[in-house]
Amino acid sequence: MTIMKGRLILTVSLVVLATLPAMAARNGDKYMGWPGQTLGGGDCQGREQGFGPFDYTDPTYTVAGNYTRHGRNEAPLRTVEKVHFTRKVERLIKGKTGEDPIGDIDYTIRAFPNHHRALFAAIRYYLIRSPAASSEDQAKQFKPGYGGYPPPECYLQRAEYFAPADGMVPALFGLYLHRRNDLDGALEKYQEAEKKLGETEYAELYYNLGLLHFDRGEYTEAQQYADKAYALNYQLPGLRRRLERLEH
Repeated sequence: MTIMKGRLILTVSLVVLATLPAMAARNGDKYMGWPGQTLGGGDCQGREQGFGPFDYTDPTYTVAGNYTRHGRNEAPLRTVEKVHFTRKVERLIKGKTGEDPIGDIDYTIRAFPNHHRALFAAIRYYLIRSPAASSEDQAKQFKPGYGGYPPPECYLQRAEYFAPADGMVPALFGLYLHRRNDLDGALEKYQEAEKKLGETEYAELYYNLGLLHFDRGEYTEAQQYADKAYALNYQLPGLRRRLERLEH
């Protein structure tokens, strides 16, 4: 599924489950806590671990019949998504276990710390709902635990700690920092994602890297990443149009 917010886009698909190897270093570690700090400098804090944590890219926990503890044949991912991460929750329309979807998003991420789609939902929720999302000096105005839940950077740092080889996590982190106008931080995360994803040829990452370089005034690099994205038959024309306007 491709989701757009402003100019940055990301496709988050279950195809990832079949194409990436098992990555998480801390499956079942109920004591990993909340490493890292908020962008405002406070320590990350969140709810205690319940079900899980499990790796979103590991078929042990995503394919039925592979995880059979407690007499359970249903995949843990299916269990969590059925109860908490419904379509309405993912689209931020309504919660499954409460009116507000953030509670179910939080549960999903705590159970699967590197759940790509849930992390993206948390990013969108935070940027849309927070009154400081589009104001100046964002890092200081965003409050740790907005709405009683951690801000996206805490979920993302926890995901990095949990599954350090998962290249989709820094791709999401880069998108979030780009939206927060932290262009240096976004570049660092996008480049990390590019290295970890390797030969995956992730067109959306190339597209977002092109947008970032454009925003940084690095037009040669923006063109290079645009060429990579469109060589993979990427559909959105926004980056191409921005580059074309430079020629006129």
